[in-house]
Amino acid sequence: MQQAWHQLTPLQIRDWVRAQIPLLGIEKVADELAKLSDKFSEIGLADPTMSVLVTQEMTRHLQPPKGWDREHVEMWKRLPYPVAAYVSNLRAKDHFAVRRLQNLSAVIKRLKEENHARSQTAA
Repeated sequence: MQQAWHQLTPLQIRDWVRAQIPLLGIEKVADELAKLSDKFSEIGLADPTMSVLVTQEMTRHLQPPKGWDREHVEMWKRLPYPVAAYVSNLRAKDHFAVRRLQNLSAVIKRLKEENHARSQTAA
């Protein structure tokens, strides 16, 4: 970014993000955006890092939460990257926990059925 940081537009920041993610990785770019966002906040300027152009560019590198309908995925794409990453991660953990409990429930059900079958054969 060649010009003064306080003159940057959302379009320029989005283009910078596109160019830097392959070089630096998403987490480093997210850290740099957070620093830039802090600078805008410190002097009371509108924060172009929170524009739809920038947030959508960042969230397109994340998987949307499983099971969300199209309307909510579109809303999710507009979230700031740290929030979108948190929601996506939390949803993935929840999904994993539900699957684990479903599998455990299936094992318990199978064991009960086997136990019932054994008791029927013994009688």
